[in-house]
Amino acid sequence: GARGDYGEAVKQAQAAHRLAKELGLKNVDAALLEVVNSLYYLGAYGQALRLADRGLGLPSLAGRRQIQFHNAKGSIFAALGHTTSALKSLRAALGKAKVLRLPREIAASHNNIGNAFRLGGRFNEAKDSFRKALRLDQEHGDKLGMAFNFANLGLAEAAMGRRREARSLLKKAIGASDKIGAPLNALKALVGLCRLSLEERRAKESLAFAESGLQRAKKLGLRNWVWKFQLLAGRALLRSGKPSKAQRAFEEGLKIIEEPPPRMPRIAGVPKVDLDPNDLYDSLIDLFAKQKKSWAALALAERRRARSFVDLVSN
Repeated sequence: GARGDYGEAVKQAQAAHRLAKELGLKNVDAALLEVVNSLYYLGAYGQALRLADRGLGLPSLAGRRQIQFHNAKGSIFAALGHTTSALKSLRAALGKAKVLRLPREIAASHNNIGNAFRLGGRFNEAKDSFRKALRLDQEHGDKLGMAFNFANLGLAEAAMGRRREARSLLKKAIGASDKIGAPLNALKALVGLCRLSLEERRAKESLAFAESGLQRAKKLGLRNWVWKFQLLAGRALLRSGKPSKAQRAFEEGLKIIEEPPPRMPRIAGVPKVDLDPNDLYDSLIDLFAKQKKSWAALALAERRRARSFVDLVSN
């Protein structure tokens, strides 16, 4: 899950799932959940969602595992902007966790509900959920949960314009994550710090955060995070007056998002809180336009439309 190398994790988990199924072992659900989580962290949301539904359909699925599959499904919906569907799954997880009196699963569900609210632009509700999760994790000494709470609270504060509070929480999240070996959470917090620095016009600092995140993401094989840091590095380079280097950063990011698998489109009409792959196209098109490279801008806009069509018909 949160500590692993996801590039290889999908293959290993899929192999484990096939073997468990062939041998009739009881831990088929565990292997399948690992596949779902790894695909989610890689940004392969379509595949992850289909397998989460398959997991929830497994006969005699244990209570804790039901909670985990509901949480996974809700998190995928939240990433896609389907807030209503996300909250339905996540509240099912929370209700089951309360019935079974599983404090860590209750905390995880509150945390995921908060993230769904945050991605849906409902920041006060997000903060309430994150604080509930943090209190539970502090009571039970769950350091991993606390690290995730710090990052998510920091991102919510940043979205509300409370930059000082956000910066403190995000730095705390990175420190806690590095201590316990939770690289995904550190990446999330680094994205937040990078965006804060850009908003405050601290281009050099923002670029340092982006380069640190890029190095970490590449080491883990996390394509869904590599393009984000390429995008942020490009924006920081533009702020530093280095358009050629910015263009290269944007183009490297585009190489990532144009590789398979197709991306599931976000639902229309919801606020865009986190970075979106289309931001790469927009940033590079805008750069070409400013440089009066009209044909390059038009060609890239056509590439964007073609990619959107592939995503649409593949999901």
